[in-house]
Amino acid sequence: MSPNGAFYIAAADETGAAGLVLAGNVVPLDAEPAVLAAMLEGWGRQQRARFLQDRTITARARLVRRLAEFSGQYPWQWNAAEIEAFFGSLRCGSRPAAVSTARGYQVTLRLLSPPTTHATPPSARSPPSCQPPSSPASPA
Repeated sequence: MSPNGAFYIAAADETGAAGLVLAGNVVPLDAEPAVLAAMLEGWGRQQRARFLQDRTITARARLVRRLAEFSGQYPWQWNAAEIEAFFGSLRCGSRPAAVSTARGYQVTLRLLSPPTTHATPPSARSPPSCQPPSSPASPA
């Protein structure tokens, strides 16, 4: 609730805001998987609020996890090279993905990330909101 008594959503208008799901007073032992899970949970909540079906939400989260597994990186670490390699791999093998499937995947990934994530040089980007929290300093 704001000081004047009106309700508002916490400062997270970006898709998949993990900060709305992660407990603020807890530092996970393995932060990156926890942030990914929280990011996908937050994104799922946003999609449910738009009355999307659970199977759609599940398929979208599965795609994000699939790309993370393929690249060995988390969404906030992806760059155009990882995404291009993933889509290139979809064209290979005994059962290449249909163009419509690949385009659907691209639309899903665009829904997850802001439009400038992969089109802007790293030096011009603002830090993503889904960065994992810093690990506490270990005692010396």
